[in-house]
Amino acid sequence: MISKIATFTDPNLDKQIHEIVSQQFDKKKTVTVTFTAANTTTQVDAGANYDRYIVIDRNANISVWRVTSDSKFVNLQASGAGTATIMFWKGET
Repeated sequence: MISKIATFTDPNLDKQIHEIVSQQFDKKKTVTVTFTAANTTTQVDAGANYDRYIVIDRNANISVWRVTSDSKFVNLQASGAGTATIMFWKGET
C-alpha cells in the first residue's frame, strides 16, 4: 500500500499524489472466507475474474492459495481451519 508521508509545495503535484493514494483500493473486492479443514476447497463469489489477491487478515496461522478461478468464482484452499479476509483485484495487463 502507498502512504502519503509528505505535502508537496506544488499544489498540482500534491493533488495528484493525494488522488493516487486515496483511490488505490477502488475497484477492489474484499471477502471473508471460513475454511473448515486443511486442503479443503472453498468456493468464493468474487464477482469478477480477478487474478490477484492478498490476505489482509486471518484468525489463525494459515496460508491461503488459489486453486482455480473463472469469471465469477475463486476456489481457494488453506493450510488449516480458520477465517481469512481476502482482497481481490485485477492486475494491470
